[in-house]
Amino acid sequence: MFSGLQEKVAPMFNSFQDMQKFFADPFASPFEGLTKPTREAAMKLGAITAETTDYAKKSFEKGQAHFEKLAGVKSPEEAFQLQTSFAKSAYDDCIGRIEKITEMYSDLVKAAVPQADNPLPKKAATKGR
Repeated sequence: MFSGLQEKVAPMFNSFQDMQKFFADPFASPFEGLTKPTREAAMKLGAITAETTDYAKKSFEKGQAHFEKLAGVKSPEEAFQLQTSFAKSAYDDCIGRIEKITEMYSDLVKAAVPQADNPLPKKAATKGR
């Protein structure tokens, strides 16, 4: 019944220490490896949401302040100058936030996609099947 068991189990563990690590808590390693990327991705997605919400709020407030200033303008030249400075400021702010959020999405993908290493031991090759 147990003949050949050692030959089947030996390839699964390279050393006695590997076997001890696996059997010390057989459920921690595999499940930790599965849930860690999900937790990290959720945290990073929350940060992206907070950053996007903050940008939308500040953008709205700046636009509102701009239109209040624009309502008090006396000449077309002054209105043109105000519009030009607002457009440049809004463009620069938007590009800065896009770069920041793009970097955050890059970090999200890195956290969400599990690495190639597998915490489980390799399955032993079976002969005669």
